[in-house]
Amino acid sequence: LRHPIVVEYILTVAADDIDNHPRRAAVYIPALWEIIDQAPPGNELTGEHFRVAQAVSLLADIDHAESLELLSVVLAQPYSAGVRAVAAGLMTSTNPNICDLMAPLLASPYSELAVDAAMALGSHGDPRANAYLLEILRDRERYASSTVTVSAWYLLKNTGQAKRVSEAHKGNFGLALII
Repeated sequence: LRHPIVVEYILTVAADDIDNHPRRAAVYIPALWEIIDQAPPGNELTGEHFRVAQAVSLLADIDHAESLELLSVVLAQPYSAGVRAVAAGLMTSTNPNICDLMAPLLASPYSELAVDAAMALGSHGDPRANAYLLEILRDRERYASSTVTVSAWYLLKNTGQAKRVSEAHKGNFGLALII
């Protein structure tokens, strides 16, 4: 599965089946896992890691016990570009069950892993993210403005304040449209 055309085909077809035929999506677990398992070693991110992140997101979206177990094995490994790609892929998953996989990364000494965890948990409304989201807001000079903005939004949503803030600022920033 190292040929880029084959990898792209698998990612495309798997995404379509996960969205449109979820009952048969488990057949993609071995192929997606192979894409993830073949991540280049080391700490330097490459274009292949982008495909790994895509495969991770799809694998998590299948929401099969085996797929989540496989991903937990990678997250337990020492820091590497492969672990970073898995965390990034989980951050974009629509499966709320990834929160338990990502929560331990909130305590990671590697900022990018902790931020990915906070974004993943925050997007699913998991309150375990709130302390880290607040930390991002407090140290906003350290993070990209998009990370700060999304952190603020998730914190508002997760603490039940989003509607009140949106109504107070109606007409500003398009907040009312987001809710």
